[in-house]
Amino acid sequence: EVYLTQTRVFAGVVAMLAALSQQMALAVATSKSVLFAGPLLDALGLARFFVVVEAADVDDTNDDKTAIVGRALEALDCDDVAMVGDRSYDINAAHAHGLFAFGVTWGIGNVEELRAAGADAIVDSPAELLALLRGADRTRR
Repeated sequence: EVYLTQTRVFAGVVAMLAALSQQMALAVATSKSVLFAGPLLDALGLARFFVVVEAADVDDTNDDKTAIVGRALEALDCDDVAMVGDRSYDINAAHAHGLFAFGVTWGIGNVEELRAAGADAIVDSPAELLALLRGADRTRR
């Protein structure tokens, strides 16, 4: 019950999502339950930015990240796709599908975990991620 009222969006994320959603289709691929993901995106006012939301099945708590990303890719049906995540699972799932993987340091994971997983780039702020996704600085590591 508390996740809907106590979860906060990291500073700069709403502005970043608003800008990106004007330029590209955005998707969510989460290992959290579909019963958790949709309501949380709605409660945070973020659902409007995403054309696809894929989450773990209600009856399958072991639905792995690679499978979820695969479903998101199929639903998204785009050729130019990158993955953004804060954990090694995100980086590994991205690479399993041949995607460029951006690691972000404002989530649960940390820089060491993201590096060990082989993140293609690691960013420290939503503004930095926005610049990378817009192509302003693709050399950051």
